[in-house]
Amino acid sequence: MKLKKYSLDGKSTTITVSDELFNADVKPELVTQAVHVYRSNQRQGGASTLRRGEVRHTGAKIYRQKGTGNARHGAKTAPIFVGGGIAHGPTGFENWKKSLPTKMARKATVYALTMQAVRDAVSVVTDLDTITAKTKDAAAFIAQVAEANQKVLLVIDESRENVVNAFSNVANVSITRADRLNALEVAQADTIVVMQPALDRLEARLLNNKDKASA
Repeated sequence: MKLKKYSLDGKSTTITVSDELFNADVKPELVTQAVHVYRSNQRQGGASTLRRGEVRHTGAKIYRQKGTGNARHGAKTAPIFVGGGIAHGPTGFENWKKSLPTKMARKATVYALTMQAVRDAVSVVTDLDTITAKTKDAAAFIAQVAEANQKVLLVIDESRENVVNAFSNVANVSITRADRLNALEVAQADTIVVMQPALDRLEARLLNNKDKASA
């Protein structure tokens, strides 16, 4: 498969990439499952409500036991009353953590990359490692590869201080490493820009290519 290839000076060509990584036989339901797992794991679960024993109300009986035509009640804290406790509400101790087998997570990421590549939303940059740590230069590059207000995901091969410093203040741009890329990050992006050295890292990790993994 061929993807667009950019350089910092604005030149655009094409590059041949792995069909296994960017032109796979997609199973959308696996991508959906992976996105659900990742989003669930991001939940903090801090919401909580007051149960009837935690609501501050008078302890006096709200009306007499008989003769009113109403059901018998002894406390205003019952869940059926406005201002009463909440029945079966969140406690703040819920566990929203979910898990996904490693092979399924890798496949979901491959499928997500393929879905983005098919819609021409993935490109490669050759010499991004030479960029200066200036926001102005980074913003100029993003203007070449993405439309205004698009969410851009920049995939780097390793920790690069100059790249991170350059793009950290550019609006709508997020940075991730090839060894951490997941299906949620790919699915949320409008445009994905991959450093050329990161391609081998992605193949090594997602396709379990031991030769490239040891390189």
